[in-house]
Amino acid sequence: MTSTESNPDGRTYQVVGDRVAWRQTDDEAVVLDLEDSVYYGLNPTGVLLWKRLAAGATRRDLVGMLVASGAPAERASADVDAFLTELGSYGLLTS
Repeated sequence: MTSTESNPDGRTYQVVGDRVAWRQTDDEAVVLDLEDSVYYGLNPTGVLLWKRLAAGATRRDLVGMLVASGAPAERASADVDAFLTELGSYGLLTS
């Protein structure tokens, strides 16, 4: 087992760039899954996470970013896990 497998915080996630197009308007964003022709809306927290994932980020990076922006640690952790799970279920993440 690698350290990434034993410590999911160390795994780097990235959005699948060639599969999506996205645009931010103010503090929200719309993501288009080019493969399935499906639109997804992102709230302000989703935009923060998405931007970081566009460049590649670990779970720990994402949680830390939300905590630094004022979210309680437990809530940030749960939100990041839910976001990563959802994006993964749509096939929009690589790790």
